[in-house]
Amino acid sequence: MPDIHWGYGFPIGGVAATDVGDDGVISPGGVGFDISCGVRLLAARLDAGELSPRLGQVMDALSAAIPRGAGRGAVWQLAGHAELDKVLAGGAKYAVSQGHGNERDLVRCEDAGAVSGAEPGQVSDRALERGARQVGSLGSGSHGQPVLVPGSMGTASWVLAGVAGGGAFGSACHGAGRQLSRHQAARAVKGQALRRNLEAAGVAVRGTSARGLAEEAPEAYKDVDQVVDAATAAGLSRKVARLVPVGVVKG
Repeated sequence: MPDIHWGYGFPIGGVAATDVGDDGVISPGGVGFDISCGVRLLAARLDAGELSPRLGQVMDALSAAIPRGAGRGAVWQLAGHAELDKVLAGGAKYAVSQGHGNERDLVRCEDAGAVSGAEPGQVSDRALERGARQVGSLGSGSHGQPVLVPGSMGTASWVLAGVAGGGAFGSACHGAGRQLSRHQAARAVKGQALRRNLEAAGVAVRGTSARGLAEEAPEAYKDVDQVVDAATAAGLSRKVARLVPVGVVKG
């Protein structure tokens, strides 16, 4: 995929094919641990001019209301591992049955939010421990169909649609791709200075930490427009809309 960048022993955005008949497995670690993150796009009947006078208030409210970031802000306190097993096996259907969402949400989820044959018993205790603290949170990533391709806080993002028969299972890249690692970005960019620069450019920013902002600095990412052009030229996806940020909430 065009957003490939260095990972731990495997390029993020790459896909490993293994032979199931020869004890092959599917490893989420091969494509990044943020696989299966959910995204929804809401189109509001406002223009930037109408929003501008109230943008600060809106961003403060969103920052307070949206659970986000690894290990932060679960809005669903589970009754131990037994209930987490039900979440893993039942997916979004179980969440809706417990009052977290509605039937309409399931229509917008691939496979109605649950994959048949799931085996929660195969998930490690460490993974269960981490996941239990994030149920109901946006976690730490953003991707499935229509495809949202985040660029960076200060550039643009794209809405794409997968192309049937395009060789990517109806999907596309999940981001612009890094050109600086998180550690490199944190060393090169000061979070507070970045916030000031973005605010001066008209982008309201709310983050949980200065380091978290620095890790997501615009200069840490490739040019999203070039990435999207590559994806569409390769026949993997088609362009729907280009989005320019006026406000950003970061985990």
